[in-house]
Amino acid sequence: MKKVFFGTLAIAILAISSCSKTSSNAGTWTIKGTSYTAATCLGAADILSASNGSTSSLAGLSITFNGTSLPTAGGTDSVVSLIPTSAGQITIAGTIGTTSYTSVGGGTATVTVSGGKVSVSGTNIKVANGTDTTTATFNITQQ
Repeated sequence: MKKVFFGTLAIAILAISSCSKTSSNAGTWTIKGTSYTAATCLGAADILSASNGSTSSLAGLSITFNGTSLPTAGGTDSVVSLIPTSAGQITIAGTIGTTSYTSVGGGTATVTVSGGKVSVSGTNIKVANGTDTTTATFNITQQ
């Protein structure tokens, strides 16, 4: 299951980073004290993915929702580890170069839906890569 998640994350980041469309209002995120600005933020199936679009230092953030599609209504979602199994749950995954960080559970994120576009924000959400635990703060909007 974890391999599927990371495979999906990698594909989503590669797809987004290869797009030529950029947007100044796609959002920002910070992982391990480094801030990134989203060049793109796209939704596909149940995943909202943002990418900085850089070819030299690629970074991305993906949010996986429960179900098979993006939410149609806002709310406060619980951040879980691995795959969300219930409504109102999300998983956070961030990539910096070849290093991936995933949520370890705990915390909440605010989901809003306006004009059919999903926005998600969260502050100091715990993420980890093995024993390397840090936090992620984000505010991204689907384009």
